[in-house]
Amino acid sequence: AGHADVRDAAAVQRVVDQGVEALGPVHIVVANAGIICPGKVFWKITDEQWTDVVDVNLNGVWRTVKAAMPSMLGAAKGGSIILISSAATQRGPMGTADYIAAKAGLLGMMRTMARELSRHEIRVNCVLPGNVNTDLIHNDAMYRQFRPELENPTLEDVEPLFRRTMLLKHPWAEVDDIANAVAFLASDEARYVTSIEMPVDLGGILK
Repeated sequence: AGHADVRDAAAVQRVVDQGVEALGPVHIVVANAGIICPGKVFWKITDEQWTDVVDVNLNGVWRTVKAAMPSMLGAAKGGSIILISSAATQRGPMGTADYIAAKAGLLGMMRTMARELSRHEIRVNCVLPGNVNTDLIHNDAMYRQFRPELENPTLEDVEPLFRRTMLLKHPWAEVDDIANAVAFLASDEARYVTSIEMPVDLGGILK
């Protein structure tokens, strides 16, 4: 394991190179780093916030995949790249313009990557999670987004609203649900699957 800020290309490359040296060529890339700062209409988002969110959620994914390319192409064994976008790109929720712009950008980037890497037998796909039981949704800013009329909303205050945004009657998916989709796309069972958008969102896109 290694640690790097995906806004720092040199740091990302260093971690990849250390992994290759220890474990051999890269065959699978999962680009999953992401941040969200909800609650501001787009014209009130600061330049600094916009830049940070896009630099992590979009540019950071590009840097991560780019850093793995020399190893993947050099091994000439194909491979699988999985980008973590968001089901929210299909709905455009308010107060998240920077996040949606970045995550929607991944969908277009995935299609171009899939075309450019197909002759190398490298597949590229996107997973689109909905609400997932992590700190990305369980924080004060997100709770206030759902219950702005409350000064200090709690989990109990927002859970029914999370549940209401899902077609299946659960408030959120678990981390393993997303990991299972990623594992499928990385596996030989998905050997002919490329350039798809796979929602794992309890049907929230249809709500």
